[in-house]
Amino acid sequence: MTVGTVKIQSGEKAKALTFSGVPYTTTATTSDPAAKTSPFTSFQVVATSTSGNVSTTVQIQVSNDDVTQGAALGAPNSNTWLNYGTAITISSAASPQVGGFPLLAADMGAAVPWRFVRANVTALTGTGAQCYILMGT
Repeated sequence: MTVGTVKIQSGEKAKALTFSGVPYTTTATTSDPAAKTSPFTSFQVVATSTSGNVSTTVQIQVSNDDVTQGAALGAPNSNTWLNYGTAITISSAASPQVGGFPLLAADMGAAVPWRFVRANVTALTGTGAQCYILMGT
């Protein structure tokens, strides 16, 4: 009997979620889908402004379908994204601001095996405001 190799991938360099290929957004919008390589994932939101107050609210969303796959299979509703956890909200007079949370299940820190993630930036305010979302595995 041959036993296969199991690879647990973790500790890679953080990956910036992109918005139409750009690693930040200046408006409230949804990021491009990103594949997760590990069941354990954390997110860090960074908001910057050129002057004064900056604030943003970001809802992390998860799916086992990156939308293109569901549409290709003829799914009647290819919007298969679910909100995960509580939205990350940061706000302050100082720039940059940082906030985040680990993507872990509520029950004893079990892994959440969703295949795809994206960030839904529901609010972004401030002079020259930009929002970056980093995903760590």
